[in-house]
Amino acid sequence: MIKTTGLDFKTRDHYAILLIYLAMIILIFAINMPYPEDDLLRDIVAGDYGYNYANLYIHAPLMASYNQYILFDIILHHMSHLIGRIATAHTLQIICMLGYLLPLLIMSYKLLSIRSDRYYLMTLLMILALNNSALLRIVLARPEMLYSCWILIGLAVKDYAKLKLIWYIGGFLLIPCYWLSFLYVPAIFFIFNSRISKILLSLLFILATAIFWQWYSNYQWLPSIFELKLLLKNRIPEIGENKSIILLLFHPLTACALVFYLYLIRDRIGQGISWLMNLKYKLNVRTRLKYGGLINHAINYINKTLFSNNPTVIICLLLAYFTSLHMIRYAAIITGLFVILFTRALARSDQLQINSNLARSIVLMLVIFMPLQVDCYSSIPKFNLPANSIVLATNLSNYFVPFTSTSNIQVAPCMELGANNRQVQQMLEDIDIKGTLDCKQLKKFGFTHVVEKNLKVVPECLAIYQIQPGWRAWRVIDTQKD
Repeated sequence: MIKTTGLDFKTRDHYAILLIYLAMIILIFAINMPYPEDDLLRDIVAGDYGYNYANLYIHAPLMASYNQYILFDIILHHMSHLIGRIATAHTLQIICMLGYLLPLLIMSYKLLSIRSDRYYLMTLLMILALNNSALLRIVLARPEMLYSCWILIGLAVKDYAKLKLIWYIGGFLLIPCYWLSFLYVPAIFFIFNSRISKILLSLLFILATAIFWQWYSNYQWLPSIFELKLLLKNRIPEIGENKSIILLLFHPLTACALVFYLYLIRDRIGQGISWLMNLKYKLNVRTRLKYGGLINHAINYINKTLFSNNPTVIICLLLAYFTSLHMIRYAAIITGLFVILFTRALARSDQLQINSNLARSIVLMLVIFMPLQVDCYSSIPKFNLPANSIVLATNLSNYFVPFTSTSNIQVAPCMELGANNRQVQQMLEDIDIKGTLDCKQLKKFGFTHVVEKNLKVVPECLAIYQIQPGWRAWRVIDTQKD
């Protein structure tokens, strides 16, 4: 605990420190203009392939037979024709950044309004909110990031009936953008207040999702959900975004924030442990003849918790839900929810007082240093391959190459690795892990070009086509002598 010096903090000093941090983030992004490194690039070019990914991706027998992001792709296609592909990508990133930060700023300002050091705390909270994992999700700007922003906006307008209705309609309109929209239904259930609204609007959302996607996919949507396990089993290379959410704690910033949050709520943790111990005692002494009463008590407790309108309970439940999905791809929404929870704990705390001089020094250092961690993905290749090329593309270049090529081409692998032929996956694994490639396999699958950065032994069937920093594009040549 840092004791106050009794100085009266000046509002403009706090306000300035927050502005400096946000300005630094904007400046770093403006200088680097980071590219999204995967799905968004594919979504932008989908319209040039008739919104049919079978025209873009080859050798993917398990790929979905319908476009799982159809409205999103249509919107991006028209945007790209109006302002260009690159500007479209950056526009989506800006939308995600604003949709993520603004509700967090609004909620933290309201919750910390009684504190004289609120701008210092808000600055630190925004630094936490923009940790590396969350920043990556913003830069990728996928439909699930739009839904993450949607949830945070919903929490910000929870107390405003008209705005909440507009919020619900917005989420409803996003349904055709993402085939897994139903995963975000818990937000509707927890954000609306009355039981009827919670149940009916959640069911309506699920029903609308099922009806639209079943109709649009020609009844392939439901089977494709059940096939997800098959796709996971068919993968050979590991997918980074499906790694454990525990990776979020490996960053010192998020780990320290969690430890400090647990310190702030240590009294509540103690009360919870005492409650569990008392419950265990009651179970041992009284309940052998009262199982029915216990079951009713448990049902009532669960019912009370699920239908609670307590903001802390709601955020905890949402946080538990997304954490239970156990994938780093939900880092942004998990971080956002934790920031709100942390803010509520800070608002209740009467122990933490920040010395103004010390705070300015520490926060100013973080304000300058933390934005410099933004990854600009400067190694993205910008190869422009000939029309009708059939490309084996490694290390996410299966997204970059169609985006930077002016003519239509075909690429392997497709966006879902598990949907690809396992021999094609093995070729990718050989390049990335062993640094080798089999010419017979290349020719068997009809590849005309290879884009990679990890080959250690160059096979005789490859001739250099283009070189860019960190990347090489090869042309497949015929080595047979007649």
